[in-house]
Amino acid sequence: MRNKVAMALLMTLTISLFAAEAETPDSEWKWQREIMTDTTSGFNRLELPPEIYKKSQLDLWDLRIIDEKGTVVPYFLESNRKTSTTTEDSYSFTSTGDFRKKADTIFDFQGHPTAGTDLLINHLTVATDFTEDFFKYVELYGSHDGKHWEWIENSSLYRVDGNDQFLIDVGTSQKFTNYRIVILNNAEGIRLSGLSGMLISESEVQTAHQRIITASQFQRREVGTATEIQIKNVDNLPVNAMSIEASGLFKRPCQIVSGENEAVATVFGSGYLFQSTLKGSEPLRNSLPVSIYQPVDSLTLVIENGDNPPLDIQSVTLEYVSDAVVFQTVQGKTYTLQYGNPSATKPQYDLEQFRGEISLQQIGTAVLNAEKAVAVSKQPSKTVVNQKAIFSGVIFLVALVLALFAIRGMRKS
Repeated sequence: MRNKVAMALLMTLTISLFAAEAETPDSEWKWQREIMTDTTSGFNRLELPPEIYKKSQLDLWDLRIIDEKGTVVPYFLESNRKTSTTTEDSYSFTSTGDFRKKADTIFDFQGHPTAGTDLLINHLTVATDFTEDFFKYVELYGSHDGKHWEWIENSSLYRVDGNDQFLIDVGTSQKFTNYRIVILNNAEGIRLSGLSGMLISESEVQTAHQRIITASQFQRREVGTATEIQIKNVDNLPVNAMSIEASGLFKRPCQIVSGENEAVATVFGSGYLFQSTLKGSEPLRNSLPVSIYQPVDSLTLVIENGDNPPLDIQSVTLEYVSDAVVFQTVQGKTYTLQYGNPSATKPQYDLEQFRGEISLQQIGTAVLNAEKAVAVSKQPSKTVVNQKAIFSGVIFLVALVLALFAIRGMRKS
């Protein structure tokens, strides 16, 4: 009888231990905001404000919409960070030679348009047989005859830790037949084996938001000939461009990298910061494209000054495009957005399969009310227990049961 009681108690405590491990405070959603919907539409689109990124999972997997009864409402996420594009035309270029000029290497390519037509492109893609990691600034020139060259763009090419950038965004569509790419300071002897051009059109327009960081809000330090501007509290925003407010004339190569306390920084963007107010010069261009493929909380802008004095930077502006959730609404129902659950997994809804058809429907605009903290559950099943004490008790009971069996065996013998 004593053996049966001990075994029953052992099983009860073991089950309690597993239950305590499975249900922790992390299984609760910490924040919620009531959604004000457009009742004239069967579907609503809710653009996510910055504080949602700060308090949600990095991938937004913990977003949940519930109705007034607590029933989960399916949604799909519109990622506005990427613009839909269409490649209208593509062209191949042949090499017409390359040569060295001091520390730089110059590569010339020629296209072959159909008689009476232009090679209209706005993107170039280079090919290289160089297999090692590298990061190089490049200059791009165009020519109609292969003799007289016009500067088009300063850019960069790189392969770093499995990430590469071989695409040059030309910006305004160009009609040049010949292109020249200059790899600056090419000590590694990197060679370009091919060049292709594309005319890519954007099929949707993004509405960018801005976050301005003043000089009192960022950290600045001078490292050799470079200026490092560290911006904290990025709050995982999907930043896609960065610009600065500074005085004077300048043209400086720079990089945007991941923040502090990293052994190897991740490159999120590179190019030139350029500013000119002189009559007849190019218009002001001081915005850098940023491609963040992993949400971050801190960014560092590295500006190479060379022999120039450091820039007097008054502020840094981050541009970002928010994601949005699209969900179906029913008149008379109220809806709430919940977020802030680090243990939540990615939801899978049937609605995801119909995003194309839903985009053709009339979609209303939803907005969020003020944020509220979700009340912590008081149910006993959610109570945090001393798991170490339970484990010690289980070990003791196991030893007790074994001892009882041993004594029983000794009596039989």
